[in-house]
Amino acid sequence: TSSGIAVFAVTNTMLAFLLLETKGIHEDVMVVGMLWFVGGLGSWVTAILEYMNGKAFEFTVFACFGAYYFSYAATMTPSFSVKTGYTTTNEFQNAIALLFLAWFFLFLLFAIAGIKTNLVLLTIFTSVTLTAAFVSASHFMTAMGEDGTALNLQKAAGAFLMLGAMAGWYDLTHMLLKDQKIRWALPLGELNGYRDIQV
Repeated sequence: TSSGIAVFAVTNTMLAFLLLETKGIHEDVMVVGMLWFVGGLGSWVTAILEYMNGKAFEFTVFACFGAYYFSYAATMTPSFSVKTGYTTTNEFQNAIALLFLAWFFLFLLFAIAGIKTNLVLLTIFTSVTLTAAFVSASHFMTAMGEDGTALNLQKAAGAFLMLGAMAGWYDLTHMLLKDQKIRWALPLGELNGYRDIQV
């Protein structure tokens, strides 16, 4: 599972940089390959391994995250003709907003399920939930011609996603230290000792 969380951390760090328009970069070209081959493929490989180990929750989470990355990448890939398939830019922006709104509902369920796991996992799920909500709102605002508001919402999404990515890096460090049997371990903030979920 450490590979799965590594995939999550690196992919979402790059996505957060894009949403925040770090160093003035706002074109999505650089993250397309990462969404396809790191986020999407990496998450699905992890999901298959979790399924083989009989971990239903972990399988569901990684399989859905993989599907999320693939669906997002498809909107950026010219050969899928997603953007050109709409008659107006506003229609495309509204469609993208609805796509993220749908993912928001799923991520919200994950966040609710994470309430009794640990603070790190709960932070990850909550951050991606809020990210999806703000990205959806940003695209709705773009469709309405409110570009300034849209940019602010986009950057808010980037901030939340960066928080989730940093939680992912923290979780990955915890897992690697544990795998190497290093006694100096990072606490995850267990909540009620519900179960040992290694996402």
